[in-house]
Amino acid sequence: MSPEFKNAVDQFFNSRQIAILGYSDKESSPGKMIYDKLKSAGYHVYAVNPRQPVIKDGWCYENLAAIQMPIDGIVICAPPDQSLSIVEQAHALGVKTVWMHRSLDNGSYARDAEDFCHAHHITCLSFGCPMMFLEPDFGHQCLKWFFNIQGKFRDERLELVS
Repeated sequence: MSPEFKNAVDQFFNSRQIAILGYSDKESSPGKMIYDKLKSAGYHVYAVNPRQPVIKDGWCYENLAAIQMPIDGIVICAPPDQSLSIVEQAHALGVKTVWMHRSLDNGSYARDAEDFCHAHHITCLSFGCPMMFLEPDFGHQCLKWFFNIQGKFRDERLELVS
């Protein structure tokens, strides 16, 4: 793992207000699993999905602006064709860290969204999953090890935003 990627992961976990874009109440959905993991670790987590107005714990917001609270970081678990629009919204609200969920497939990754983040000085993690780094279960530990061996945890363009 490159030092830049490690620093970006640390910056993400220093965020206290995190929104999960593409949240779904389906048990196996990445958005729900990440939401639950971050919430159980003490983060203030907000679910965002315009097609899901309520969740078991409370509200699911239509978009980032509807939260009406400062958001430090976001995790994108939405389809990749929505990622650019999401990072544009995040930028307008002053979000400093974006993580596009991506693992064995492209997940939410979109090159234009990553390029937008770099052009607008948003720290962008464009590979992996927060669950690989926050007290990972065995499956996420294995994926982290495998992707680390392959050199996936790097981005030469990564810059931290303070």
